[in-house]
Amino acid sequence: MGMISVVIPALNEEKYLPDCLKSLRNQDYSGPYEIIIADNGSADNTVRIAHDFNARVVPCPEKKSVFYARQIGADAAQGDIIAQADADTLYPRNWLSRIAERFEKYPKVIAVTGRYVYTEAPWWAVVEYVIRSLMNMWTVPILGRPWVVSGATFAFRRDTFVKLGGYHGIVYAPDQWGIASRLSQAGKVSFDSKLRVITSPRSVKKPILRIFKEGLINWGRWGKYLLRKSLSSVSQFITRVFHKNKMAAVLVSAILALIIFVIAGGYFLPTASFFRKVYAFEKNPEMTLALIQKNCHGLMSGFPPHII
Repeated sequence: MGMISVVIPALNEEKYLPDCLKSLRNQDYSGPYEIIIADNGSADNTVRIAHDFNARVVPCPEKKSVFYARQIGADAAQGDIIAQADADTLYPRNWLSRIAERFEKYPKVIAVTGRYVYTEAPWWAVVEYVIRSLMNMWTVPILGRPWVVSGATFAFRRDTFVKLGGYHGIVYAPDQWGIASRLSQAGKVSFDSKLRVITSPRSVKKPILRIFKEGLINWGRWGKYLLRKSLSSVSQFITRVFHKNKMAAVLVSAILALIIFVIAGGYFLPTASFFRKVYAFEKNPEMTLALIQKNCHGLMSGFPPHII
C-alpha cells in the first residue's frame, strides 16, 4: 500500500487537536503516512500544536468553511489514499491499517467509511447509533453505498477523487453524503462497522428543541437536493432523447401540448363542444351563461364575457 494522507480541517482547535494528533501518531500502520492540517485561519495555538506533532500545515484563511479547508488540504495531499479526519476525534491504533487493508483486499472499492460514537454520549445517543446502523445495513446492498457517511472517518482513492472534481460543486453535505455519492459513480463505497472512531459531542450538546429544529432544516435541505437532482436527471434524459431522435422530440412535444390544451381549454373554454356537450348558451354584457354536461348532470357555468 502506498502513502496515506490524513487531512484535518482546523479553526481554533487548540482544545481538541493535541489528543487527536496523539492518536494519529500512535497508529500501527507500517506504511508511510502524512498528517495535513488545513488551517482555516486559527487565532489560537492550533498551528503551533500541529508543528509540535510534525504535521504539515496548509494555510487556507480565505474562506471560512470546513469544506473549503478539506479541499485545500486534499489538493496538497501526496498520498494515494486520502483519509478525512476531524480535530475533535480520537482514532484507534488500527484505524489507518484497517483502511489500507480494505483498499488492498477489495480493488474495486473507491472509498470506505465507518462509524463514530461520542466521548460523552447524550442520553439519546443509543437511538442515533441504532438508526445509523440500520440505515446503512439496508442501503449498502440496495444502493451499493452507505446512506450515512461520517466526515470524521472516510477515506478514498486520491486519483478518483481528483478525476471527479473533488468537493467542488457539491451542494449538499460535501464531505459526507455529497462526496460519497460522487465517488459511487466510479466504484463501490464500502461501509466497515469496525472502522470506529470516538468524537466529541460538541455538535450535539444543545437543547433538544434546537437539535430537533436543526434536524428538520437538514432534512429539508436534503429533500430539496433530491428534488433538484431528480428534475435535473429528467431534464438530461429529455435532452438526450431530443438530441438523438427529433421525431421523438416532436411526438413528446405534441402530446404535452395536447394535454395542456385539454386541461386549460376545459377550464377556460367550458362552452366549447370539444370538451363536453353544451345544451344552452346565452351571452349578455355582464355575464355569459352556458348549460353544460358534467357527470351526467346539467351544470350552469358563468364567466365574464371577455374570456369568450
